[in-house]
Amino acid sequence: MALEALVASHPVALERQFELTNIETSIVELCRESPSVAEVAARLGIPIGVARVLVADLIEAGHVRVSATLKDDSSDDERRELIERVLSGLRRI
Repeated sequence: MALEALVASHPVALERQFELTNIETSIVELCRESPSVAEVAARLGIPIGVARVLVADLIEAGHVRVSATLKDDSSDDERRELIERVLSGLRRI
C-alpha cells in the first residue's frame, strides 16, 4: 500500500465500531477526512508499518477504502498534483 494512498471511511463503518479496537476506531474516525496512510501514522503517532497493517485490516473488514493514487501511465501533471497534495498534508502535520 502506497504511503500517499488516500483512505476514506465507509459511511456505515462508524455504526460498526463495536467490532473495532480503540486504535482501529481512531483510524476509522480519522479517515472521515480522507488522509493518506502516512498522515494516519503521523497523526496517531504509530509507525508507518503498523499503520499499513491496520489500514489493510480495516479495508479487508469493509470499514475503510483506499483510493488509487497514480498508475503507470499517469501524466506529469497528475504526478505533480500528487506531490503537492503530499507536501500540503505534511505541512498540516
